[in-house]
Amino acid sequence: MIKVKIKGKKYFIKTKWEELTFGEYLDILRAPDELTSVERLTTIPVEILMQLDKQSQDNLTLCLNFMQNPPEEAKNCKDIKKETWGQKIILQNQLKNEDKNILFAYALACYEYDYKNIDKAVNFLLTQPFNLVYCRGLNYLNQLTKVLKAEQNTLSTPVTIEQKQAGIENFDEFGIVNSLDRLAGGNILFYEKLLNIDYNTIFVKLKLLKCDGDFKQAYTKIMNK
Repeated sequence: MIKVKIKGKKYFIKTKWEELTFGEYLDILRAPDELTSVERLTTIPVEILMQLDKQSQDNLTLCLNFMQNPPEEAKNCKDIKKETWGQKIILQNQLKNEDKNILFAYALACYEYDYKNIDKAVNFLLTQPFNLVYCRGLNYLNQLTKVLKAEQNTLSTPVTIEQKQAGIENFDEFGIVNSLDRLAGGNILFYEKLLNIDYNTIFVKLKLLKCDGDFKQAYTKIMNK
Protein backbone atom coordinates (compact mmCIF):
# COMPACT_ATOMS: atom_id res chain seq x y z
CA MET A 1 0.00 0.00 0.00
CA ILE A 2 1.29 3.42 -0.86
CA LYS A 3 0.33 6.88 0.36
CA VAL A 4 -0.20 9.80 -1.98
CA LYS A 5 -1.05 13.40 -1.30
CA ILE A 6 -3.49 15.24 -3.54
CA LYS A 7 -4.33 18.85 -2.82
CA GLY A 8 -2.91 18.49 0.67
CA LYS A 9 -4.89 15.37 1.60
CA LYS A 10 -3.45 11.87 2.04
CA TYR A 11 -4.93 8.83 0.30
CA PHE A 12 -4.02 5.15 0.54
CA ILE A 13 -3.70 3.06 -2.62
CA LYS A 14 -3.76 -0.73 -2.48
CA THR A 15 -1.11 -2.18 -4.79
CA LYS A 16 -1.36 -5.96 -4.22
CA TRP A 17 -3.96 -8.61 -3.51
CA GLU A 18 -2.71 -9.20 0.04
CA GLU A 19 -3.95 -5.75 1.03
CA LEU A 20 -7.59 -6.53 0.17
CA THR A 21 -10.16 -8.36 2.25
CA PHE A 22 -12.53 -10.62 0.36
CA GLY A 23 -15.39 -8.28 1.22
CA GLU A 24 -13.52 -5.32 -0.26
CA TYR A 25 -12.91 -7.37 -3.41
CA LEU A 26 -16.64 -8.01 -3.78
CA ASP A 27 -17.42 -4.32 -3.21
CA ILE A 28 -15.02 -3.40 -6.02
CA LEU A 29 -16.62 -5.87 -8.40
CA ARG A 30 -20.09 -4.63 -7.52
CA ALA A 31 -19.23 -0.99 -8.19
CA PRO A 32 -21.57 0.59 -10.76
CA ASP A 33 -18.70 1.91 -12.90
CA GLU A 34 -14.93 1.81 -13.28
CA LEU A 35 -14.29 5.09 -11.49
CA THR A 36 -16.20 3.91 -8.43
CA SER A 37 -14.12 0.72 -8.46
CA VAL A 38 -10.94 2.80 -8.45
CA GLU A 39 -12.32 4.94 -5.64
CA ARG A 40 -12.88 1.84 -3.52
CA LEU A 41 -9.35 0.65 -4.23
CA THR A 42 -7.63 3.95 -3.58
CA THR A 43 -9.94 5.92 -1.21
CA ILE A 44 -9.63 8.78 -3.73
CA PRO A 45 -13.11 10.24 -4.39
CA VAL A 46 -14.48 10.01 -7.94
CA GLU A 47 -14.62 13.78 -8.35
CA ILE A 48 -10.88 14.02 -7.64
CA LEU A 49 -10.06 11.07 -9.89
CA MET A 50 -11.78 12.88 -12.74
CA GLN A 51 -9.52 15.88 -12.24
CA LEU A 52 -6.19 13.99 -12.37
CA ASP A 53 -3.79 14.87 -15.19
CA LYS A 54 -2.68 12.18 -17.64
CA GLN A 55 0.62 11.49 -15.87
CA SER A 56 -1.17 10.95 -12.56
CA GLN A 57 -3.71 8.70 -14.25
CA ASP A 58 -0.92 6.62 -15.81
CA ASN A 59 0.85 6.29 -12.47
CA LEU A 60 -2.38 5.21 -10.80
CA THR A 61 -3.00 2.62 -13.52
CA LEU A 62 0.45 1.13 -12.88
CA CYS A 63 -0.29 0.88 -9.16
CA LEU A 64 -3.54 -0.99 -9.82
CA ASN A 65 -2.17 -3.29 -12.49
CA PHE A 66 -2.10 -6.19 -10.02
CA MET A 67 -5.88 -6.51 -10.51
CA GLN A 68 -5.23 -7.92 -13.99
CA ASN A 69 -3.47 -11.01 -12.58
CA PRO A 70 -5.50 -13.02 -10.05
CA PRO A 71 -3.48 -15.20 -7.64
CA GLU A 72 -3.09 -18.91 -8.28
CA GLU A 73 -5.15 -21.73 -6.83
CA ALA A 74 -3.98 -23.06 -3.45
CA LYS A 75 -2.51 -26.58 -3.50
CA ASN A 76 -2.64 -27.85 0.09
CA CYS A 77 -6.40 -28.23 0.44
CA LYS A 78 -8.63 -31.08 1.56
CA ASP A 79 -9.81 -33.75 -0.86
CA ILE A 80 -13.56 -33.12 -1.05
CA LYS A 81 -14.19 -36.74 -2.06
CA LYS A 82 -13.02 -37.72 1.43
CA GLU A 83 -15.33 -35.20 3.10
CA THR A 84 -19.06 -35.73 3.62
CA TRP A 85 -21.65 -36.03 0.90
CA GLY A 86 -23.64 -33.33 2.70
CA GLN A 87 -20.84 -30.79 2.25
CA LYS A 88 -20.69 -31.53 -1.45
CA ILE A 89 -24.45 -31.06 -1.77
CA ILE A 90 -24.38 -27.74 0.10
CA LEU A 91 -21.67 -26.35 -2.19
CA GLN A 92 -23.36 -27.77 -5.28
CA ASN A 93 -26.58 -25.99 -4.34
CA GLN A 94 -24.68 -22.71 -4.01
CA LEU A 95 -23.75 -22.90 -7.70
CA LYS A 96 -27.25 -21.54 -8.34
CA ASN A 97 -26.24 -18.29 -6.60
CA GLU A 98 -26.48 -15.35 -9.02
CA ASP A 99 -23.38 -13.75 -7.49
CA LYS A 100 -20.74 -16.16 -8.77
CA ASN A 101 -17.87 -14.30 -7.12
CA ILE A 102 -19.06 -15.07 -3.60
CA LEU A 103 -18.83 -18.79 -4.37
CA PHE A 104 -15.15 -18.70 -3.36
CA ALA A 105 -16.23 -17.87 0.19
CA TYR A 106 -18.97 -20.50 0.21
CA ALA A 107 -16.53 -23.15 -1.02
CA LEU A 108 -13.99 -22.35 1.68
CA ALA A 109 -16.67 -22.11 4.37
CA CYS A 110 -18.08 -25.46 3.32
CA TYR A 111 -14.84 -27.38 3.77
CA GLU A 112 -12.81 -25.50 6.36
CA TYR A 113 -15.40 -23.81 8.57
CA ASP A 114 -18.81 -24.68 10.03
CA TYR A 115 -20.73 -25.75 6.94
CA LYS A 116 -23.89 -26.28 9.00
CA ASN A 117 -23.86 -22.53 9.71
CA ILE A 118 -22.48 -21.61 6.32
CA ASP A 119 -23.96 -18.11 6.01
CA LYS A 120 -22.34 -17.10 9.32
CA ALA A 121 -19.03 -18.56 8.14
CA VAL A 122 -19.27 -16.67 4.83
CA ASN A 123 -19.92 -13.38 6.65
CA PHE A 124 -16.75 -14.00 8.66
CA LEU A 125 -14.75 -14.77 5.51
CA LEU A 126 -15.74 -11.41 4.04
CA THR A 127 -13.41 -9.87 6.63
CA GLN A 128 -10.51 -12.19 5.83
CA PRO A 129 -7.62 -11.63 3.38
CA PHE A 130 -8.62 -11.95 -0.25
CA ASN A 131 -5.77 -14.36 -1.03
CA LEU A 132 -6.89 -16.82 1.63
CA VAL A 133 -10.52 -16.95 0.52
CA TYR A 134 -9.97 -16.80 -3.24
CA CYS A 135 -7.07 -19.25 -3.58
CA ARG A 136 -8.47 -21.93 -1.28
CA GLY A 137 -12.03 -21.41 -2.46
CA LEU A 138 -10.88 -21.76 -6.07
CA ASN A 139 -9.32 -25.12 -5.25
CA TYR A 140 -12.56 -26.48 -3.80
CA LEU A 141 -14.64 -25.13 -6.68
CA ASN A 142 -12.31 -26.78 -9.19
CA GLN A 143 -12.54 -30.05 -7.29
CA LEU A 144 -16.33 -29.82 -7.33
CA THR A 145 -16.30 -29.23 -11.10
CA LYS A 146 -14.30 -32.44 -11.57
CA VAL A 147 -16.62 -34.39 -9.26
CA LEU A 148 -19.73 -33.22 -11.09
CA LYS A 149 -18.16 -34.09 -14.44
CA ALA A 150 -17.31 -37.57 -13.17
CA GLU A 151 -20.90 -38.00 -11.96
CA GLN A 152 -22.24 -36.92 -15.34
CA ASN A 153 -19.99 -39.39 -17.14
CA THR A 154 -20.55 -42.29 -14.74
CA LEU A 155 -24.00 -42.00 -13.19
CA SER A 156 -26.18 -40.43 -15.86
CA THR A 157 -28.48 -42.61 -17.95
CA PRO A 158 -30.07 -41.60 -21.27
CA VAL A 159 -33.79 -41.00 -20.95
CA THR A 160 -35.89 -43.30 -23.12
CA ILE A 161 -38.92 -42.22 -25.15
CA GLU A 162 -41.12 -44.31 -22.86
CA GLN A 163 -39.75 -42.56 -19.76
CA LYS A 164 -40.40 -39.15 -21.32
CA GLN A 165 -43.95 -40.16 -22.17
CA ALA A 166 -44.45 -41.32 -18.59
CA GLY A 167 -43.34 -37.91 -17.24
CA ILE A 168 -39.89 -38.64 -15.82
CA GLU A 169 -39.07 -34.91 -15.98
CA ASN A 170 -41.42 -34.42 -13.01
CA PHE A 171 -38.60 -35.72 -10.80
CA ASP A 172 -36.25 -32.91 -11.88
CA GLU A 173 -37.58 -30.46 -9.30
CA PHE A 174 -36.35 -32.72 -6.48
CA GLY A 175 -32.73 -32.62 -7.65
CA ILE A 176 -30.33 -34.41 -5.32
CA VAL A 177 -33.23 -35.59 -3.14
CA ASN A 178 -33.89 -38.25 -5.78
CA SER A 179 -30.54 -39.88 -5.03
CA LEU A 180 -30.84 -39.27 -1.30
CA ASP A 181 -34.27 -40.88 -1.10
CA ARG A 182 -33.18 -43.83 -3.18
CA LEU A 183 -30.18 -44.51 -0.94
CA ALA A 184 -32.41 -44.13 2.13
CA GLY A 185 -34.85 -46.67 0.76
CA GLY A 186 -37.58 -44.05 1.01
CA ASN A 187 -37.03 -43.63 4.77
CA ILE A 188 -36.56 -39.95 5.58
CA LEU A 189 -35.08 -40.87 8.98
CA PHE A 190 -31.94 -42.08 7.20
CA TYR A 191 -31.31 -38.83 5.32
CA GLU A 192 -29.03 -37.22 7.89
CA LYS A 193 -26.93 -40.37 8.33
CA LEU A 194 -26.36 -40.56 4.60
CA LEU A 195 -25.36 -36.90 4.37
CA ASN A 196 -22.65 -37.53 6.97
CA ILE A 197 -21.05 -40.37 4.99
CA ASP A 198 -17.94 -39.57 2.96
CA TYR A 199 -18.55 -38.75 -0.69
CA ASN A 200 -16.36 -41.58 -2.03
CA THR A 201 -18.53 -44.19 -0.34
CA ILE A 202 -21.74 -42.58 -1.61
CA PHE A 203 -20.38 -42.36 -5.16
CA VAL A 204 -19.46 -46.06 -5.20
CA LYS A 205 -22.93 -46.97 -3.93
CA LEU A 206 -24.65 -44.81 -6.56
CA LYS A 207 -22.43 -46.38 -9.22
CA LEU A 208 -23.44 -49.83 -7.98
CA LEU A 209 -27.13 -48.92 -8.07
CA LYS A 210 -26.77 -47.66 -11.63
CA CYS A 211 -24.96 -50.82 -12.68
CA ASP A 212 -27.69 -52.93 -11.08
CA GLY A 213 -30.42 -50.90 -12.78
CA ASP A 214 -28.74 -51.10 -16.18
CA PHE A 215 -28.32 -54.87 -15.79
CA LYS A 216 -31.95 -55.45 -14.81
CA GLN A 217 -33.19 -53.31 -17.69
CA ALA A 218 -31.00 -55.14 -20.20
CA TYR A 219 -31.92 -58.54 -18.75
CA THR A 220 -35.64 -57.74 -18.95
CA LYS A 221 -35.31 -56.78 -22.63
CA ILE A 222 -33.50 -60.04 -23.38
CA MET A 223 -36.10 -62.15 -21.58
CA ASN A 224 -38.99 -60.36 -23.30
CA LYS A 225 -37.72 -61.07 -26.80
